Amino acid sequence: MGKSSAAKVLEDTDFAVEAKEPEPIIIRDVELPVEDVEDVEAEAPVEDKKSPYPEGTELFSWTPKSGDEILEFPMHFDKPDKVWLWDQGQLPFLSQTFRWMERAKVPKEIQRRACALPDDEYMDMFTAWFKAMGGGATPGE
Repeated sequence: MGKSSAAKVLEDTDFAVEAKEPEPIIIRDVELPVEDVEDVEAEAPVEDKKSPYPEGTELFSWTPKSGDEILEFPMHFDKPDKVWLWDQGQLPFLSQTFRWMERAKVPKEIQRRACALPDDEYMDMFTAWFKAMGGGATPGE
């Protein structure tokens, strides 16, 4: 039986493959004094969070019981007339809270975080916001 062309090429080619040992990997431990590490962390720039409200806006702040980021609502905005208030009175309380946030131009991201609060805390936050603005205990009062 004849040899295949691949076998013939291998037979005709004379090359040697030297087995090389892998080069050793050298790992050096570098220890930094604890003070150096702490100094680097302390010097890291702190990002100032820009308020979504115009500069000088008086804000109501609510710290969620969960410890999440503080929620801020404007204290002063275009106050509604009694027709708007009457319209709100026709809605369920939860829907009223959504409209009040829209009226106060609370950014959607903050509205969403407020709505993520547990139900009782959400209602407590709204009651506190309205009391802080000098209104009744609940929206529409």
